[in-house]
Amino acid sequence: MDVTIQLDKSINPKNILCAYNDGERSITVTDTFVNNRLHLSRKYYSHLAYLSIQRRDTMSGSAEFFIGSKPATIVFQPERPGQPSLSNYKCTNAIEIDQMKQQKELREFSKNEMQAVSEFYQGHNREINPRLNDSVNLSFKQLLSNLNERNLLFIKQHPEDYFSFWYFRTQIVPNALFIDKHNIMYLNRLLDFFKTIFPSRFRESEEGENIRRVISEVIQSDNIKVGMPAPDFSAADITQKQIRLSDFAGKYVLIDFWASWCPSCMQEIPFIKRIQEDYPSNKLSIIGISWDRDSIAFNKAIQENKMDWIHIFGNENIFRIFNVDAIPQIILIDTHGKILYSSVEKNNRETLLAILHNL
Repeated sequence: MDVTIQLDKSINPKNILCAYNDGERSITVTDTFVNNRLHLSRKYYSHLAYLSIQRRDTMSGSAEFFIGSKPATIVFQPERPGQPSLSNYKCTNAIEIDQMKQQKELREFSKNEMQAVSEFYQGHNREINPRLNDSVNLSFKQLLSNLNERNLLFIKQHPEDYFSFWYFRTQIVPNALFIDKHNIMYLNRLLDFFKTIFPSRFRESEEGENIRRVISEVIQSDNIKVGMPAPDFSAADITQKQIRLSDFAGKYVLIDFWASWCPSCMQEIPFIKRIQEDYPSNKLSIIGISWDRDSIAFNKAIQENKMDWIHIFGNENIFRIFNVDAIPQIILIDTHGKILYSSVEKNNRETLLAILHNL
């Protein structure tokens, strides 16, 4: 992906937030605008890269694009009175998602369900929490489920369009996980839909493999409990060294799921440091898995808090395979690779300390 973003001088670049999805994950751009100009050159694994540009100060204006292999330019002009923010622009070699024929048809097809979700969210946004099953959240999840079902009907009618495939990956699957990631029957149904509806050129692409892996990992993660084998994973740490969980066989491993923007996570750091001081590195290894998307804030937190252990940045796959959807969380794995403690099941610091004391 090669794209240049130029802002009119009337637009403050500090108020602009850019993010892209490379087919595997969403990434917040930390590069700085220079003279209101930003140039991005990134590798992507999808058929088209997705780029989002929105207002950081009001979050009320946004522009979304597909970017292909040709260098693209997006030039934002002075904002017009009475028009949404960031709606006045000209672009080259960038596809305006909002103006795509498929997007307009989908909105018309599912307008009643979309309106119901939007109106309910506007009235209850402060109460919505996917971890709760009170009346408000059950009602919202039902409305989302209705919307998902309606959108699946549209996709089934347009399986050859890349837009349908992209929408399934970025909207249908995340909505399903929000509604109930423990509904294995429904997730298996989505997996079957993916395997039977879309053509092989989509299914067998890297983007398609990512969809299959995400759904399969969530299904398997439902069995991640104390006493069960921990799922193996492989990822590069912040030094670019490849880390594989199975390589720590013979040692205890404490995995800390955290993020620099999470106050509760940062409050846990002194506790993690005390554990590190009490147990030698040849007996216990600590691995921090960050949910950060801002690498600058992530690295700053590590340095300022002297978090001297292994760190992996922004790897959503590891969160998924360990069934972690909220932070902070701690998982302790024994020398044979089995889970000894998981705060996902029962968050009790005294229980963890008692287990550690008996190591």
